[in-house]
Amino acid sequence: MKDLNDDGPGIEIEDEVETAAANPGLVRVDFALYWRCFPIWGTLWVLALPFALYLPIVLYPGYWQAWCVGGGALLANLVYWFQVRMHFWSGNIVACRMISESPVLFGALTDLNKDGDVPIPALRVFRQSLGQISGMPPRMGDRCAAIALYQREKDPTARTWKTFDPKLASSATTDEDEVLRVLGSVPESDWEELDVALRAVGQPFRKGLHLLDIGLFPNWDGCEIPSGEGG
Repeated sequence: MKDLNDDGPGIEIEDEVETAAANPGLVRVDFALYWRCFPIWGTLWVLALPFALYLPIVLYPGYWQAWCVGGGALLANLVYWFQVRMHFWSGNIVACRMISESPVLFGALTDLNKDGDVPIPALRVFRQSLGQISGMPPRMGDRCAAIALYQREKDPTARTWKTFDPKLASSATTDEDEVLRVLGSVPESDWEELDVALRAVGQPFRKGLHLLDIGLFPNWDGCEIPSGEGG
């Protein structure tokens, strides 16, 4: 088992993101809820909006450079929120459990292979605040509805994803029926394989990406996740 670098609190902004969605989330985002769940980046991008207008209109109305900077800030803002929308609409539903209460940690399992060849099982241990999510917060060991986007390698010919970024569906919608739909769409075998992965990684869980031995998953005889772009 290989423990890759820790990506911090989550992949908030990815310059080259794709999604491999055999089971797409199809969740419509409540942007106000998402902002409350992930306030840092949301606040930064919202604050960029008045800057995008103030710079070219008030400070430097006669300079095309100011309009370029302001337009760039506005475009970046739109791209960020579009990526958030695509995360929960086009992202792949993955098996996820709450695996620690202090600190609050979740574990999600996926296959990082993208060419239909040998599967690459990977467990991501990630942090997500429970203070602002909709519904009842999960408890230790609970199954959770999570949706993930996949990030490609810099090499366009790479046959694997670089990493994946799972987020709880309850951080994007207040519709409990939608959350239950996402949760119920995960096959029972995926939950069993997630438990195998968690036992293989072992406690104490370390935040980040963990690549696992394919021998742990005898039923993984090939990747059947079609790739598609998102964000």
